[in-house]
Amino acid sequence: MQGHRVIKSLTRKGNVILGVGCYSAALKTSKENLILKIGTTLDDPWLDYYNLIIKDNKENVFVPRIEHFVAIHEQNYYVVKMEKLYPVEMEQHNLISALAKYMIGNLSEADLAYEIQSYSDNIPDFDQLITLLNTIKDNSSWEDEEDTEINRKIDFHNGNFMLREDKTLVVIDPWCEWEIEDDFSEWATKHLQWGE
Repeated sequence: MQGHRVIKSLTRKGNVILGVGCYSAALKTSKENLILKIGTTLDDPWLDYYNLIIKDNKENVFVPRIEHFVAIHEQNYYVVKMEKLYPVEMEQHNLISALAKYMIGNLSEADLAYEIQSYSDNIPDFDQLITLLNTIKDNSSWEDEEDTEINRKIDFHNGNFMLREDKTLVVIDPWCEWEIEDDFSEWATKHLQWGE
């Protein structure tokens, strides 16, 4: 519960919570263009995204820009300083739906290119997008099997995408576990006051 305590302490000091997920919270910092992401467990699938994809694909415009990352193993939480992003708008919901269909095999690459051609503001480089999507697919598990070493499935919905100020779509959290055992957002709703 150390990550929970860190988040609670930061909010008491005036850091506003911008959003909460199953395993983490995003907090406002004194720098307008940066946020803190505090993860409440090192079992968070986002850490796989960071270690397997973000670190090696910093040049890909569709991954979040991380300024600093630290995992505190003894206390089972992590802290990330990253770029501030903005919620997707209604106009991007069909785009995200098309991406989700591609990820589960219901759209070919050519069909995806056709479906999203009107989203050039959000997709400045289709080749980089396809590279990222395929890398995410290649590192995903496809069946809920207890003996699999990969406990992450594709989780493409509006809440797992955000926008940069220039409207570029960013994949912020593409995976979830097959079964979520401890949802931090439930704790946060009871114990924290958040939002601006």
